[in-house]
Amino acid sequence: MKNKKASIIVLISSIGLIILGLNQIFELFELISSKTSSILIILFSILNFIFILKLNNIDSNESKS
Repeated sequence: MKNKKASIIVLISSIGLIILGLNQIFELFELISSKTSSILIILFSILNFIFILKLNNIDSNESKS
């Protein structure tokens, strides 16, 4: 159950990053400025990376036990 929930979180954040990236390139939505969009992309990318590293650490600890 925990892995399924984590996979859904990673999937949603990845889709969000793709949408923000496409918005940055093609200017699809005029909701936020390009500077704010860039900061959000960097922030979400770092958080996504940290979350995936923690999941891998938890999985490796469970497999050792």
